[in-house]
Amino acid sequence: MNSETEEDHKKNKKFTLDLLIKSPYLQIYIFGITLIIISIVFSYNPEPLYFKIGLTVSFIGSFLIIMQSEKYIPKRIDDSQITRNIDAIKKTKLLLSEKITLIIIVWTLFSFFITNDADLEIFIVLIFIGLLVVKQITDEFTTIHFKRRMNIFIIVFLIIYIIITAQKILTF
Repeated sequence: MNSETEEDHKKNKKFTLDLLIKSPYLQIYIFGITLIIISIVFSYNPEPLYFKIGLTVSFIGSFLIIMQSEKYIPKRIDDSQITRNIDAIKKTKLLLSEKITLIIIVWTLFSFFITNDADLEIFIVLIFIGLLVVKQITDEFTTIHFKRRMNIFIIVFLIIYIIITAQKILTF
């Protein structure tokens, strides 16, 4: 009886490890942390282009970490359910929140490329405008939890926008 419980315990540990490794939640989290580390490296270079690249990569990494949603994975009942769960994870389509996250990332990259030679302020304002437009368009379709997470970025960019505007007014 004791050997069966040890064997079941080993199977459960292996199942949990397999699901963690194959979990989209963990993969996105690791990718986001990696992007933030890369952005720190780029931010040490004093050239404006490298700073802008670092800011872009940092925004995308933090956006991935904060905006991702955890998908529910049922607990293991038998070996056939393990296969079905992993197949279900592979077959899942993008959630609305993931589509919105992808749109904002594409908008950020588009803003980066069209403001390549422009000031950093224009780039930040374009990201802020994109966040506001996406929030307004998708407001009735998203959950309260997603709206709260989106508001974090909007408030941060609003504060940055106020600082930029105040500097422009003071220098004018």
